[in-house]
Amino acid sequence: MSSSPRRERKLPSRCVSDPLEDERERGEARLFRTLLGSCYGPQGGLKLLRNAVGGPTVATSTSAVLLPALHPPGPVLRLLAAAVRGHLGRRGDGGLFVALLASLLLEGGWGMEVPPGLTGRVQGRLLQLCERYLRSEECACRLRVDLGSLPRLLSLVLTVLGSKPACLLSRRTARHVSTALLRSFLHTVPSSGPARGDGGDDGRPTTVTLGHAVLVSAVGPPVEETRVLPGLLVETPEVAVSVAGGSPGAEGSIRVAVFNTSLSGDVAEGGERELRHEVAVGVSAHGATLAQLLSLGERLLALGVRLLACQKVVHPALCQFMEERGARVLDRLGASLVEPLCRLTGARPLGSLAGVVTPAQLGLVQGTDGVRVGEKRFLHLRGMDAPAPPVCTLVLCHRNDAALAELKLACQAAQHALQALLKEPLALFGGGCTETHLAAYIRHAAMGMSEELLQELRCSRAQVRSVASHLAGALEAVACTLSQGRGTHLVDSRFGHLWVAWRVALPDEDWEAVLQSCACGAVVSPPPGVSWRWLGQRGHRDSTSLGDEATAPTPLLAPPDPPPSLLLDSFTVRSNALQVAVEVASLLLDVKCTIEDTN
Repeated sequence: MSSSPRRERKLPSRCVSDPLEDERERGEARLFRTLLGSCYGPQGGLKLLRNAVGGPTVATSTSAVLLPALHPPGPVLRLLAAAVRGHLGRRGDGGLFVALLASLLLEGGWGMEVPPGLTGRVQGRLLQLCERYLRSEECACRLRVDLGSLPRLLSLVLTVLGSKPACLLSRRTARHVSTALLRSFLHTVPSSGPARGDGGDDGRPTTVTLGHAVLVSAVGPPVEETRVLPGLLVETPEVAVSVAGGSPGAEGSIRVAVFNTSLSGDVAEGGERELRHEVAVGVSAHGATLAQLLSLGERLLALGVRLLACQKVVHPALCQFMEERGARVLDRLGASLVEPLCRLTGARPLGSLAGVVTPAQLGLVQGTDGVRVGEKRFLHLRGMDAPAPPVCTLVLCHRNDAALAELKLACQAAQHALQALLKEPLALFGGGCTETHLAAYIRHAAMGMSEELLQELRCSRAQVRSVASHLAGALEAVACTLSQGRGTHLVDSRFGHLWVAWRVALPDEDWEAVLQSCACGAVVSPPPGVSWRWLGQRGHRDSTSLGDEATAPTPLLAPPDPPPSLLLDSFTVRSNALQVAVEVASLLLDVKCTIEDTN
């Protein structure tokens, strides 16, 4: 008697109309926002993530690790997390800022008496006004930063590293790592070099080409051993020995050949797909391939190659053949190392072992030596003194494996922020001051919106003021989250900066007596003769009405002489993050129905 598999009736899908009005979605969104806000900024706590069915525990405060590990239960929040994850790698946005601001805008959208579609249109137009303001010369929340201003550059790097408490850095070690990272960035910025472009006075094309800074991490040594080495470090399994020089055409230099294809002999050059060959009886395909590899080695040695580098695997017989004749073989480099190696040596990556190798395709290094960092061994390749794009290696050290992984991510974010300065040499005030400043500007812009624009948006002025109030309140909530709700938050009417009072003013003293400097440090003392506005517990306006808020002078002023050391945010990263957050929130506000499979 045969038994048939048991069939169970599938549960019906859960359909929710107007999900933003669903109480379950509201509760999940509040929990999601609390989770994000509790780990946002330098005062945020670390998050321990572990799958419910088991697995390793991850401690992190970085959005690139936190957001992919979160799996919100509700469909709206899953859409939010997916949209944020989709922008993390491409734009380098501050993921926690995007997710936190978008969730606050959604929460504000639940309580507004404005249709969701209209809310998205008005938020989009207010965002356009903010973008236009940020890129105008009248913007009072940005600061121009050039490569000659080392204190400003160091402040930008320190702000990025200081926002990641999982790096476990003290103030002294954070400054040490920031200085090393800044040194590595400046090493990759050459004055000029030959490249394609318009010709100069002598007819030779010249342009500025950015070099490459490679991050190498080592667990074990203390953070103080973090340093910058010119050239490239390639990890080797055995003790690295120097490679003999004597290449033709360059006294004392070492000629290098770089392959980006496999030299193992078991993969066809046509690709990874399976290929079938017809061979004569008695002919060994493996023997023929090995003979071809050894013939390649002979050609390379004849050209004076003393260092063979391969992105993939090199056949052991070819390794032995080259090393017995005084050459060195480096394989399994990966694509991440082949590009800086080609920049360092000037070599062109070779994609075939059967093609003709010419001297023009080879590169040169000045010398090699062995370097040991902790338990890792490296071969140090020193580049030639040529006008090629410079390459350096930043060696990151930490005694803790998890903290080292977090530090590496933070350094990559700082590198991105520094590189963005080459395109737009601008920075925004950090610590929440930019958010409160933009919140004040949004309220002023809503009050001064023309009748033609209101007709274009097909809404009333009261509706615009309501949407602007919630958008500004969400920005202020993000700013107050940086201090994790501790202290009393105030905004001045002259600069629109955030001030945090860590103790309550006594009955016989003014609030100015308990305020030292604004959150970013650009205003070192409370300006005299200004009015103050208290922010509520979550950053929303307290008892002050919107009409009273609009009485502040406009346009807001910029701090006259900001000190050299202050909190700065990347202009490119933060402006992109603001745009993404509003776009994601406007998209989710248009969701009319969700269908969730409950099986």
